[in-house]
Amino acid sequence: MNTERLPSLKRTIAAICMLLSGMAALVYQIVWTHQMSVAIGTAQSAVAIMLASFLGGLALGGWIAARWLNSSLDAGKRYVLLELFIALWAIALPFVFPALQTLAISLLASGSLLPPDAGLPQFGVYLIIVMVAFAPPTIAMGATLPILVRAVRGETEDVAGLYALNTFGAAAGAVLAGFLLVPYIGLTAASQLGAVANLAAAALAWRHLRANSQNAECGEGSGPRPVPRLLIAAGLAGIATFALEVFWTRLLAIPFGGTTQGFAFMLGLWLAGLALGGIFAARKTGSAAIALTAGAVLSVLGYIAILVTGAAAKTAVLALFPGAVAFGMAYPRFVDAAGGDPARSAALIYASNTAGAVVGSMLAGHYLLESFGFGGTLLVAALLLFLAAAAASPNMKAASGFAGCALASIGALLLGIPEPYSLLKNGVVDSDTSGELLSLSVGRVATVEVRDRDDGIVVRSDGLPEALVPRAGMPPSLNDQHWLTVLPALARTEARSMMVIGLGGGVSLETVPSWVRRIDVVEIEQRIIEANRNIASQREVNPLADSRITLVHNDARNSMLRTRKSYDIIVSQPSHPWTAGSASLYTQQFVALAKSRLADRGVFVQWMNASFVDPHLMRSFLATVASEFKVVRVYEPVPFNLIIIASDAPISPESGFVRVGSTSSKLFKRAGILSAQDFAWSLLLDEHSVRQLIKGVELIGDDRNSMAFETGPGRGIMTRTALDAITKRPAEVRADSAYSSLRLAQAGLLPFSRTTENSLLAAARQKGTAGDYAALAAMDENLASLIPTEPGYASANHLRAAWRLERIGSLRPDLRGDMSREALDIVDAALSVETTTDLLIQRATLAQLIGDDAMLAETALVFAHVVRQGSSSEIETRRSQALIAALQRLPSTVIQRRALSALAGTY
Repeated sequence: MNTERLPSLKRTIAAICMLLSGMAALVYQIVWTHQMSVAIGTAQSAVAIMLASFLGGLALGGWIAARWLNSSLDAGKRYVLLELFIALWAIALPFVFPALQTLAISLLASGSLLPPDAGLPQFGVYLIIVMVAFAPPTIAMGATLPILVRAVRGETEDVAGLYALNTFGAAAGAVLAGFLLVPYIGLTAASQLGAVANLAAAALAWRHLRANSQNAECGEGSGPRPVPRLLIAAGLAGIATFALEVFWTRLLAIPFGGTTQGFAFMLGLWLAGLALGGIFAARKTGSAAIALTAGAVLSVLGYIAILVTGAAAKTAVLALFPGAVAFGMAYPRFVDAAGGDPARSAALIYASNTAGAVVGSMLAGHYLLESFGFGGTLLVAALLLFLAAAAASPNMKAASGFAGCALASIGALLLGIPEPYSLLKNGVVDSDTSGELLSLSVGRVATVEVRDRDDGIVVRSDGLPEALVPRAGMPPSLNDQHWLTVLPALARTEARSMMVIGLGGGVSLETVPSWVRRIDVVEIEQRIIEANRNIASQREVNPLADSRITLVHNDARNSMLRTRKSYDIIVSQPSHPWTAGSASLYTQQFVALAKSRLADRGVFVQWMNASFVDPHLMRSFLATVASEFKVVRVYEPVPFNLIIIASDAPISPESGFVRVGSTSSKLFKRAGILSAQDFAWSLLLDEHSVRQLIKGVELIGDDRNSMAFETGPGRGIMTRTALDAITKRPAEVRADSAYSSLRLAQAGLLPFSRTTENSLLAAARQKGTAGDYAALAAMDENLASLIPTEPGYASANHLRAAWRLERIGSLRPDLRGDMSREALDIVDAALSVETTTDLLIQRATLAQLIGDDAMLAETALVFAHVVRQGSSSEIETRRSQALIAALQRLPSTVIQRRALSALAGTY
């Protein structure tokens, strides 16, 4: 074997080539993952297949390289051909994606069914398509390192150095793609720049490396192959390290808020750690077994540090770095231990290690995290690392010690390890961690937390709030999530079918009018579905008990691409536009897809939290919707929560309300819609205003999705002043009547202002103050004539309930219940307009008469919060004490105890 080494200049050129090659590879991985998610959806099976195919190609490339080392073609030229092939494939691939999407749709078409993310046919089709698209270039990528080692006639320290530089390049590529290339120039251009890096590497190699082994290198690579135990150890290490990469990515997505840049930073830091480990390995210190053991111990210590310190800040990401450094030392040390031809050993160890990475990524994402949680997944990875260390150990004594550590990991796994709740509970959008934790579960897409708070049951996904679910017995309140389904249904009273994208807390499904007969709900995370089932008994309305609803576990684009099913209404309610599952629901291509699934005169609805975007992004999204639909309106029933409704036909929910209001009044009141006038004060932008606002604005597209990269926790926050400036319709302008002012105040958009009482109400109040309830009863018909659009409606209802409460005690027992419920309807109607302590006390009294303990506790809890927000008085103190006495007679429950505690703080 020829061991003559190359001059330092050429070795430097080889190092630069590896740096460029690694950088291009990670740019491709990030870009191609985004492009495939657009083509086939972001369902977990699609993402997993993409990652597995990428890693599988690298592994196969290493295996093929080991058999191509003795080719008659010069190794430098072989390396040039590999880089050229990768570049040409990358240039062509973006233009092939539409054909791949068409093929997938044709093979997986579900006709009139909305398909779930399940089944071997889908898995098989996606696997074949992804392999055809990505296997050729990734195989070539996997072969570059061993071929370049041969080209420079490298020794084992050269393997470590080239590996380190290749990985440093990968880290740089991840950061560049996530922070600069994809956000600013788009997916296609980023891919082309990756190709430029490959072409540059090819040019350098052609100029400096292609003549380094002129005589076909015959006989090189004929040394012994790595012993099987080393290949097994490398495979186990690959499983463990990639399971840990998935583990850290999912865990630390929470303090990063699930942003794409956060993922790119974590991936870059992980790869930088591996690269640094490769540099240390070049010094030939330690062994693979020691490196793997150190990585396992450091990973566990980093996890324990999070448990102990409760680190919820982004600095918690540093917990992954020391372990990554140790893992980076392992690969070169494996090659060193294998002996023989460094190029052949590098190829075979690389193939085995990367094949393990395929298994590790699939195992962690599809089984370990769901079955064992974060702590359990960490211990399983540590167990595999100790087993790999035992297999890599040169003597039995050392192997026995590592095997003992593996047994200790099994013991710890059986005993259980705490979940890092201190980190998981601190969301970057909603930091309220009060109340009782009901459940915390790790799913394939997200970690789902359900918490019972004073204001309702909050459902969070990766620390981001999905919904606030009202509990049974809570007073009525204005809820924009109810408007998501009621508004389009009123705009199309002839609608019979609806699709809802995103289950969340199921709140939007609670008020779907009866004339909608079929509702398909698509939810990407199975744990969200389970969370809704678990809290069904605690809520006022259980939407999953509605026979009209069909739940589909899948990504929305995946389902919609594969079906030709059409709907009268499509409601899209993505929560946070920067997350992978939501960002693709804001592009022009998705809006066009949704429109293609609408029936004639169909209505499309999109929810948007304006506080997550800046004025430019808001205008861009409105322009995106308006590019597909002729009519676009924007409603704001509560501050910053926008409901964008679009159609090719006129939109007039107020007309629909007039037509069907009397038949569904109870449902509309539950949604906080009391009158046709509610659609006037809540209208932020009409059709004409939208068209004026979007002139000259760039659309949001799949190739450069600005919604994914220009939003995030703490970024692009819209202020009230900015929103009013671009819409030119602040709350003061919308307050064109006393009723509008009242409703805007109830929505939190204007301060409350008391209006002068009319003569009827003033006279009634005098009778009530004097205790003349017979006179009040005589005035009831006139008081009932006041409608929610008139000032004094809440006060009138309070007086109407007052005489009923006085009379209930004198009625026969069989009549008391009917009058109590009648009075409760009156009080709740008033509370839907204005929340006062007088009304809440009446409601609490009625709850006692009806015997509804949950209503009493919930009403008392709201009363306590209202009193604490205002100024306490002697009468409020007496009321609080009376409520405490009433609550103390109830069985102890979480809400009862919480209400007692809140009331105790009111005086």
